Amino acid sequence: MATSNIIMSDFNFHQTQLFKNLWNNDYGYTADARPISGLCLIHYLIRYFKSSSILEIGYKEGTTFMAMIEASAEDACLTAVDISLDMTHYEKHYHHHIKNKQVSLVETPSQLFMAEGIYDFVNIDGNHSYPQTLIDIAVIKDHIDKNTILMIDDYFWDDVDIAIEDFIKLELGFVPFLINSPAIFFHHETHDAAKFLDEILPTYFYDLATQHNVQYKDHTTSVLEFWPSIKSDTKMFSLICKRLTM
Repeated sequence: MATSNIIMSDFNFHQTQLFKNLWNNDYGYTADARPISGLCLIHYLIRYFKSSSILEIGYKEGTTFMAMIEASAEDACLTAVDISLDMTHYEKHYHHHIKNKQVSLVETPSQLFMAEGIYDFVNIDGNHSYPQTLIDIAVIKDHIDKNTILMIDDYFWDDVDIAIEDFIKLELGFVPFLINSPAIFFHHETHDAAKFLDEILPTYFYDLATQHNVQYKDHTTSVLEFWPSIKSDTKMFSLICKRLTM
């Protein structure tokens, strides 16, 4: 997962087609789609860490998957798995952004999905029951390594919380490093995200708010108020909150 030779202008999420169409609601996503701030964060993570093999479990309308497609390199491989795929937005809008990327949409229960290789970025956002969340973790646990960014959505659901605790008990070396409600992000304890957290992300959240007068629509008035909450949010399990707030 290379991070050298970063071209800062590549992070400009506000210039992407997805941002513009989401902001104007041109894509017609439902009201409970992921907030723009969350999509912006995913965009930055994939850009900065140059994730090229991406998996999402739980596609729904594909809002998050669209952000992944836009942020990834032209030769990236992206896979989305869902028991019932809503292809409306994909067929209408996404094909413009695929280019040479290998995109696979797999309609199957996640427990039947046969993961292959190692993924650089994984989003678990399927059924939020305890058994299913744990199954989704089991599907990917042998397909993540020291360079993988793991995103688990809706961590505040009780069943998801318990499943995450059990994931930590597996002692695979993954620790949380960032919260963007409702998602929590893990990386391997040997992986270094300090520069991303302390330099890259604050800079771009700041620029997004000040230079472009962006007002977020997710219960915060601006990015300047949103950023401190990411760094200080300690609604975590006592077992793992120390790493998040270091």
